Amino acid sequence: MLPKAKKLNREMEILCLPICEISSQLSELVGQVSHIELDPFPASVFVSDLHDVAIRSRDEEPAIEVAEPICGVPNMELFLYRDNTSLREEISQFWETTRRRKKLLRTVMEELLSLNGGNLLPGGEIQMAEIAEACEVHVTHVARALDQKKCLIEQETFSCHEFIRGFEPR
Repeated sequence: MLPKAKKLNREMEILCLPICEISSQLSELVGQVSHIELDPFPASVFVSDLHDVAIRSRDEEPAIEVAEPICGVPNMELFLYRDNTSLREEISQFWETTRRRKKLLRTVMEELLSLNGGNLLPGGEIQMAEIAEACEVHVTHVARALDQKKCLIEQETFSCHEFIRGFEPR
């Protein structure tokens, strides 16, 4: 496989990962490098190894928080030249793709709530194509964003696909 195709494949895999897998794989990668640290996120950041996203009622607008892995953010400044270059690149790609995954999941969940009339609970009446059109992305991006993802709403856990009518999880 060509390096660019391999990188794209890896990015697709990461985009589909639930937060528990991201945390586990990121911890494993960082553990292989002696010159990198995991810095904890500030207390104001939603971290989880179970829930990919949380929807909370705040005043009149619901707040959507996409989880960061509980293991913390790598301090990329600590990379040294003697590190394994391919491992360093994999950690960087993993982290950059995780940022894109977070942005896509937030966008999809915001549109879901908007199309769901502000109802915080899943109802399964919205079609994936509606979300894709509202987000201006392909329907497969929406499928990847929601597949295997868990949502915390008022202390209850739901699969994100429960918001979509006709969604067939892998």
